[in-house]
Amino acid sequence: MIILKKVYTKFTKERAQKFQIETAIYETEEGKKVSKRPLTDQAKEHVERMYQNYIYFCAHGSEYYTPCQKAGKEIMFSFVKGDTFYTRLLMALREEKIDQFFVILQEYQDFVRNFCVQDTEEFHMTEEFQFVFGNQQGLEGKEASKMLNIDLTLDNIILEEESGKPQIIDYEWVFPFPIPVDFIFYRTVLAMYVKHGQELTQLVDPENLYELFHLSPQDREIYRSMNESFNNYVNGGEDSYEKILEPYQKKMYEWERLGGESIQFTQIFAAKDLNFKEEDSVVMRLDETQMKIKAVMNLKKYDHIGMLRFDPLNGPCEIEMGKIYLYVGETKKEIFHQDLENNAVLNRGNLYLFSGTDPMFLIPMDPEMKWDKVEVNFEFLLKDQIKEGQIEQMVRLVNDTENKLARKLVELESRCEQIGELKEEILKLEGRLKFIESTRAYRWFIKKRLKKFFNLN
Repeated sequence: MIILKKVYTKFTKERAQKFQIETAIYETEEGKKVSKRPLTDQAKEHVERMYQNYIYFCAHGSEYYTPCQKAGKEIMFSFVKGDTFYTRLLMALREEKIDQFFVILQEYQDFVRNFCVQDTEEFHMTEEFQFVFGNQQGLEGKEASKMLNIDLTLDNIILEEESGKPQIIDYEWVFPFPIPVDFIFYRTVLAMYVKHGQELTQLVDPENLYELFHLSPQDREIYRSMNESFNNYVNGGEDSYEKILEPYQKKMYEWERLGGESIQFTQIFAAKDLNFKEEDSVVMRLDETQMKIKAVMNLKKYDHIGMLRFDPLNGPCEIEMGKIYLYVGETKKEIFHQDLENNAVLNRGNLYLFSGTDPMFLIPMDPEMKWDKVEVNFEFLLKDQIKEGQIEQMVRLVNDTENKLARKLVELESRCEQIGELKEEILKLEGRLKFIESTRAYRWFIKKRLKKFFNLN
């Protein structure tokens, strides 16, 4: 196989050394290939285990795991074209097709339970389980399985472009001891809320999701603890669960540098992942009357930027987003709003309403691209006029108004349909009348009636 060029790469250096790998996509003469290779000597065993997992699943009759083969220290995977369950679900969510949203989730759950879970048994605690997931109480008797792939989330299953056949593209985290099957679905719901919590909560009651996957409040608490322990295991003790949520938490600013807590400011961060640091940011102080903003950050000194973070204000606000550009010299590339993640409590078109003291947008970046600067344009609609406690009331008012308008629209559409049906009936009657008027019998009947009326007989 002759490699032509690398088109994507991702490093997992935040993990413990024995789990640090590079995932890359290559253009080859045979088409695209995906590679996973160890970044440290300690990680060689981890990569080898992935290959052995594939061999195991093939030997047990599974046809849904993406083929891979050894290539020296790394393993090479086939590149699968198609949509993931995640992309289809996100499309249904953004088009507000709630019925389709739940159908996709049910299809995903059926696939995992029917084709990805083998040789189930009642859960029993083992020393190996405690080492990875902690000493969890309350799991006894739950459906469990050995060699369970706990990373069977929505974005790790691709539905092939031509056949629609599901293909599992990640089998990195598979363990040879019993793990409750429902832990997979807890991690799926968690991933959905980390990525799209704001969109989900506007359209879907979280309890409905948990009910779909049969996750009780008690189960969720146990699985939350399991997930924290697992992330500690992967990261060598670092709490990855908190790390994932870090962009959504209030951060500590260097107030001495800013000049006091009453200062309002806009801030942009650059990072290789979600580990945003004050020293890798620019702060733009705002005066009370400043509403139209152009925030710019020089990126020349940074390599392999994987994520930009843009905070419009250090407090509750409503903004109208303008253009976002990345520059190389005078050449610029526009970043579109639908490609951003945000923690707004309300979003309608280019309008975003934020509660709390830490509004933010995440801008995914290609680490292989080198940019000179980023420019973000936006306008404050509300800034110091609102208080944090007023936001929820405003959101409820907007949602209630939109729901009332939606109901009125349905009523109007129903009445329009009735009017349309009446018009069709009138047209039919008019047609029949014209036909009758054209007949000899009708003309004879009218002639007879006229003679009788005028006593012509």
